[in-house]
Amino acid sequence: MHDDQPGYPDPTRSPHPQPHPASGPETGRSPGHDIAPTAPAAPADQPTPAGAPYAAADLPAAVPSAVERGQTHSEFYRLPGNRWWKGVITIVALLITMLVASFAFTLIAGIIDMATGQLDLDAVMEGQIGMSPLMLLATNLSLIVLAVLALIFHRYLFRQRVGFLNSVAGRFRWRWLLWSLIPIGIGFAIYITLLVVSSDWDAYDPLPVGMTIFYLAVVLLTTPFQAAAEEYVFRGVIQRIAGSWVRGPIPSLILGTAVSSVLFAAAHLAGDPWLILYYWLFGVFLSLLAHYSGGLEAPIVIHAINNVALFVTATFSGEIAQEIDRSAGAGGPFMLIPVAAILVISAAAIVLARVRRVQMYGVAEEIPRRGAVASGAPAQQWGAEAPPPHDHDARADAAVQPVPEAGEPQHFGTGWHGGNSGQPDPTQTGPTQPSPGQPGPGQPGQRPGQQPGQQPGQGPGQQPPDRPDQR
Repeated sequence: MHDDQPGYPDPTRSPHPQPHPASGPETGRSPGHDIAPTAPAAPADQPTPAGAPYAAADLPAAVPSAVERGQTHSEFYRLPGNRWWKGVITIVALLITMLVASFAFTLIAGIIDMATGQLDLDAVMEGQIGMSPLMLLATNLSLIVLAVLALIFHRYLFRQRVGFLNSVAGRFRWRWLLWSLIPIGIGFAIYITLLVVSSDWDAYDPLPVGMTIFYLAVVLLTTPFQAAAEEYVFRGVIQRIAGSWVRGPIPSLILGTAVSSVLFAAAHLAGDPWLILYYWLFGVFLSLLAHYSGGLEAPIVIHAINNVALFVTATFSGEIAQEIDRSAGAGGPFMLIPVAAILVISAAAIVLARVRRVQMYGVAEEIPRRGAVASGAPAQQWGAEAPPPHDHDARADAAVQPVPEAGEPQHFGTGWHGGNSGQPDPTQTGPTQPSPGQPGPGQPGQRPGQQPGQQPGQGPGQQPPDRPDQR
């Protein structure tokens, strides 16, 4: 059990059961999920029950724990059934699949381009593969396939519902996506306007009309899905994998952001240091946005608008081949301008998310296996491990004393003894009713002068002889 997954009693936590807040952006909780079990407290006017270490008035206020606050985006793979090797296998499989899918789709696109005369065979033999609409389509399709594989790992290896890949709320939050369009749309509108106005359009060589339409169709129809696929892979799966290797929301955010942003920059295969810096910071900003908004909706919007805007402007300017050039010398200090634009836009989206109290925490749970479903066992939740059966002192309900089973009432003695002697209560002023099963005065089986509950042949104040069947 992890330190931030309380499953045992903690004297620093209040024994009062916490009410379940309603689900919504303000609480970050989902309905139907219980908080860590706590022992019921005795009323304030009652003495402390035997075995309870503290009185209710002596306990400090409850301290929010990982179970009570939920998990952040980067912590969502930190579950009892997760193991570190699952994350390593997933990252390696995703990187290998990206290379294989990119090679396969590029090969198919290259064969079609050579058959249609768009690509020269001599240039291919020299390793010079030009840009074409089919090449751009091949790149986008390879990343979309990669996202499908990430979704499979999320569902069947980490055993989480598909909706949790979108956000900590377990669904794609369309309302928050529309709200995020306000700062993101305004920011990109200003940035793209400045970019277009400052460009020297006379120096560009526009593409033929047919080629321009082909490029625009590929960009508008597939680039948004390509951008979303990269977010699902790097911010949705890889960031959570690395975040599950450490404890706590801040360490998970730091490690998850570091690993996902580095792999994101490496996946673009850039050879220019300025381009590498741009891709790395791009990944860092979107990782922070996913953390503080609790999902991938806003990062997908930023990524999609950024890629579509750049490819559309490059198509009209005829510089689309230069747009995907990542060789040494392709970048420069001018790359700080798009870096600053992405930083400002991401920061504005984070501020809006916190102002609107967008759900930032959720309850991660694993889908139970078939055997668990058949036996009625619940899904594993964060901190849901039960204490060992032999460790009775660690049970959360240790303050609740077991109620002894009611045995056969004993009626030995003539004095008042816990109400089991059959004698009337000295404080009772009304007529005495005989106990069920006890013969009243004048009833059959009672001798003259024999008191209720007195054995035959027993004098006043005498105890009956021991019987072999009694201890």
